[in-house]
Amino acid sequence: MTLQPPAPALLVPAVSAPFLRAVPVPRSCSGGRGVKRGLATRRVLEDPMQALLGLGAAWWAVSAAQKALQQRRVDAAEKQRLESLEERRQRAYLARRKEPWTAEELKRYDGAMDEEMIFIPKHHPSGDGPILVGCDGLVFNVWRSSHFYAPGCEYHILAGRDAARLLAKNKLEEETEEEAKQELSLAERASLQAWLLKFKSKHEVVGTLDRPNKL
Repeated sequence: MTLQPPAPALLVPAVSAPFLRAVPVPRSCSGGRGVKRGLATRRVLEDPMQALLGLGAAWWAVSAAQKALQQRRVDAAEKQRLESLEERRQRAYLARRKEPWTAEELKRYDGAMDEEMIFIPKHHPSGDGPILVGCDGLVFNVWRSSHFYAPGCEYHILAGRDAARLLAKNKLEEETEEEAKQELSLAERASLQAWLLKFKSKHEVVGTLDRPNKL
């Protein structure tokens, strides 16, 4: 007895990724009703998957839009910050001069409001102009760190003066008469040089001191 090849009565539904797709079955095939019910079942299964896909696409679109909006806000804030910094730089600018700065001249540049100082318009807040600090014979405009040196800030005692000795001793209060007469130790001189390097790397030199304090 030989085996007869099976008659092509039914076509098996094909499966394709990512969704189930049914292969149409000829009407003349036996069992057509059952196949139709199977196709209907598969369509029911496909519909929720397509809905989930739609939700996923919508979520991605909303997320992308939110990220784009957030980035635009960040860019706008950064642009505003840079513009504000440039305006601040222009208001605080002082050209380096050849003649040395005297102690009296430095006092006028401690960041406090002074109506006689033409470089600070009256409507600008205190500390919005140049702030000068003397360090080891040089004068620096420390406007970039006005949040430290402006009136009421932690380092304001160093502004508008030759601050070399206080910097060397890391002091934020005046020296006594006895302390002012003493020469700086090697450790204090090393500390002063560290401050000098820091100022040179961050702030503009606007001149030299007329009569720097004895160290």
